[in-house]
Amino acid sequence: MLGNNFPRIWVPDPENRDLRQLLRHRHRLVQMRTRIMNQLLALAMNESYRWKKKLFSAHGRALLEKLALAPWANRRRQELLELLDRMNPTIEELTAAVEREARTRPAALRLMTHPGVGPLTVLGYVLIIGTPTRLEVASRSACTWG
Repeated sequence: MLGNNFPRIWVPDPENRDLRQLLRHRHRLVQMRTRIMNQLLALAMNESYRWKKKLFSAHGRALLEKLALAPWANRRRQELLELLDRMNPTIEELTAAVEREARTRPAALRLMTHPGVGPLTVLGYVLIIGTPTRLEVASRSACTWG
């Protein structure tokens, strides 16, 4: 510090922080949707149906809606399905926003050329890592201290 050789701390700009909120919000909604889907699977399993992922196809959903259930189980099924129906379009909208944002960044487009690397992963990486050159400076100064 006396030699004024202390590395600067990178602080993300307001746009970056806001886009991180987009990723967090989408992530939390996907987690909530997964919990809802797991509850619906458990409800079907309690009735001795083992549909797994087939439950969420059009045919599986129709079968789930036709299941004869006790009154409170029926209400639970109905409310969970309504929640699921409300969440899916929101998650799709947020996913589309993430994809749009990723496509506006040259670094993200370059990273997406790698197989299996999609817009969600890329945008998260770009927003968290920021400018990769900032890490080189930090690692060089760390090496000179050792």
